[in-house]
Amino acid sequence: MRKINHTQNSSEKGFIALFFILGISFTFLTWISLGSERVFEYLQVKKDFVQVRAELHHHVLCADSFVRIMIASDYNLTFVDNSFSFDRHAYFDDEGRCQVSDIRMVRVNEHIDKIFFISEDFSFEYQFKNGFVNHILSFKLP
Repeated sequence: MRKINHTQNSSEKGFIALFFILGISFTFLTWISLGSERVFEYLQVKKDFVQVRAELHHHVLCADSFVRIMIASDYNLTFVDNSFSFDRHAYFDDEGRCQVSDIRMVRVNEHIDKIFFISEDFSFEYQFKNGFVNHILSFKLP
């Protein structure tokens, strides 16, 4: 009859369990590391998006404010060197200085059909229909 050493058998089982637990732990740590890297990439992309969107929002507010001023003045603003500067007050806590240049208006039958202008490095074209803004086209200049 053969004698089985219980201490050797239990230590082998312990080593197998230890390697199994370490293998699973290593797998989970790798998975968490890769997942957190994706989270940080997402946060960076979102931060860049918010920053670009805030810059674009400033230009859009300037463009809308300029057109609102034009409409309120019955399109009788005086432009110096084809440009116009004004303080923007779109909201109570919103203040900004706007510089609009290269203003071009297309008149059709005593009515303004289009207004084209540049706000810093963005261009805007507002198209009107029956005195109301019908279409807005904007793009960033190269």
